[in-house]
Amino acid sequence: MRKAKALSSVARKTTVRTIAAPVLVFLVTMVAFLLRFHQLGTRSLWVDEAMSVVFAAKPIPELFHLLVTEDIHPPLYPLLLHFWMMVFGNSEQSVRFPSVVFGVLLIPLIYVTGRRLEQLEDPNQRLAVSPVGLVGAVIATTSVYYIAYSQEARNYMAVTLMGLLSSYLLLGALQGKRRRDWVAYGVATAGAVYTHYTAFLLLPFHFLFVMLWGKDRRRGWRSWAVSMAGVGIVYLPWAGYSLSQMQRISDYWSGVLQLDAALRTSLLVFVAGGDVGTRISQLPLVLGLGLLAIGLFALVLGPLRRKSSQPTLFLLLYLVVPSTILFAVAYYRPKFDPRYLLVVTPAFYLILAWGIALLFRPMLSRSLPAVPRVLLTVLGISALTGTIAISNVYGDPGELMHVGDGAGAVQQYGDYRALVAYLDSHSEPGDAVMLMMNAYHPYVYYSKKNIPWYPMEPFDDFDGAIIRLNRLVDLHYRRIWFILWQPQWADPANYVMQVMDSQAIEIPVNASFGGIGLRLFHLVPGQRFNYYPKVAHKVDAVFGDGLLEFWGWNLSSTTVAPGDSIQFDLHWILHKPTTAKMKTKVMLMDSSLHQYAVVDEIMGTPYYPTYRWKTDQITPDEHTLKIPPGTPPGTYDAQLLVYDEHTMTDQPIQKWSGQKLGTTLLSLGKITVISIPHS
Repeated sequence: MRKAKALSSVARKTTVRTIAAPVLVFLVTMVAFLLRFHQLGTRSLWVDEAMSVVFAAKPIPELFHLLVTEDIHPPLYPLLLHFWMMVFGNSEQSVRFPSVVFGVLLIPLIYVTGRRLEQLEDPNQRLAVSPVGLVGAVIATTSVYYIAYSQEARNYMAVTLMGLLSSYLLLGALQGKRRRDWVAYGVATAGAVYTHYTAFLLLPFHFLFVMLWGKDRRRGWRSWAVSMAGVGIVYLPWAGYSLSQMQRISDYWSGVLQLDAALRTSLLVFVAGGDVGTRISQLPLVLGLGLLAIGLFALVLGPLRRKSSQPTLFLLLYLVVPSTILFAVAYYRPKFDPRYLLVVTPAFYLILAWGIALLFRPMLSRSLPAVPRVLLTVLGISALTGTIAISNVYGDPGELMHVGDGAGAVQQYGDYRALVAYLDSHSEPGDAVMLMMNAYHPYVYYSKKNIPWYPMEPFDDFDGAIIRLNRLVDLHYRRIWFILWQPQWADPANYVMQVMDSQAIEIPVNASFGGIGLRLFHLVPGQRFNYYPKVAHKVDAVFGDGLLEFWGWNLSSTTVAPGDSIQFDLHWILHKPTTAKMKTKVMLMDSSLHQYAVVDEIMGTPYYPTYRWKTDQITPDEHTLKIPPGTPPGTYDAQLLVYDEHTMTDQPIQKWSGQKLGTTLLSLGKITVISIPHS
């Protein structure tokens, strides 16, 4: 009887141990699905999502043509989306659902990867549930970074899933040594590189891991090489197209990437989904670094305790090798965004999980006194729940971060649905739409009236911009709507808007659309746009030993009250290329040269400094001088100074004939400050 009870108790315990992990992983996965499906269709499609949908809606031959000529991604995800939309339609919720599936499938895959790594570290360990796998799955479930990209009709969660699947299958192939395991690894790897080009960053990690694998290294290397040869053969039909795509990638950001800003931003989005404020952001930053340090300590501790070093190699190489390659490339070609590192995030979260699991493990051991066990367990739970809480699941997953020009910036998605609905409802016959950045995809997706649209990407070709605007005049359009999505990249000098402000009549648009600009202009009948700006004041002046010719300037007013502002509209011609970043200083001075007001700003715009200017082209340069309250009434001189930001050298002035004027200050006329009558 006692023996039967004992056997029954053992059977119950065995059953519990058998089903505990599947039940917990299933529950966590269901939570992941609910978080990713919640409000899936609420936000309108942004430009990149709309591009995916518009392309995928085309017949397959046209889809491939668009991918080759306009896109910069491999074809697997657009093809999948094409067939998905044929069955389930193209609503916002429908087109985002495949990404939900990829994001949800990632959760159990993270669990089994963590479990396999724990088993590699200690084959004699027998736990009903893998602590590393479960904690990693929970962190991934609540990661706002994962939630955001699981709610986006793009290929980022697909490549994250495929990259982890490929890496997981590599572990199995090295352990099992069966041909079918290597075939499965090769298929997953081919799927990853056909999904997104960042998957190629994983191949050096795989190569190094195979070379450092301690068991039967030579056989593993041969099998991996054969698998890679198979991947190469499968990828060969697309290889030429991928090279042409890479050559068409334009750099939105100039200069050199600031690695400290890139690393900080990447860590913030990994832990908290974005920069949640200057002060608050320090908490997830510190927490992420702390948990990462604990995880790395736990990984290094294993080999020191004569356990297997393979989990340590796997996770460290997984995280470090692709990241190092990407940062090295971006340092000299700074088109960088933390989403390019999504392929390494499984390793990052598993390292965090390894550290948290280390804090949990004293609870499973009797070797420590009760108080340290309790304290370590509480610390582990606090770290885990803190990571979950900081994820801010229902904040705004529509705002993620990129790093360019050496600084962090927020990528605004905007409300295209509302913008196009407003435009459709307020449009009139004779209207045309001008799309800055040629971001036509969301307009085509949402527009119901099919108003004619035209792209506008002048960059630094101001004459070309005038030609495009005059084509609309020749087509007898009466009004032009400008959709301004990232105009600082399409029109970094703000040239097009200055032309419209000075040569057309703006009609106010009393609405906002979440960061996307919409402006409406009425064209002057019979008037063509002129490349040469109208200037009220011309002057014969050249700054910097023939570098910059001052074409002329306009003033918004010559009379101003204290507390108000004056707009200085300056125009320059760069006569030879320069690496200098020039700045303009406009000052309000009295007869004794005492400064009462000053505006000291970069010449041009922050996105179009002098070292990017095109030579022999008239470039606008606007500055607003605010007159401080309390400035005494009277007549003042407006003085202009140009200097090199790096050397702080004031630029000398000479006449176009070459005659030196012996000064660095140029008068921009008289300004009268009036007194404010007392009421």
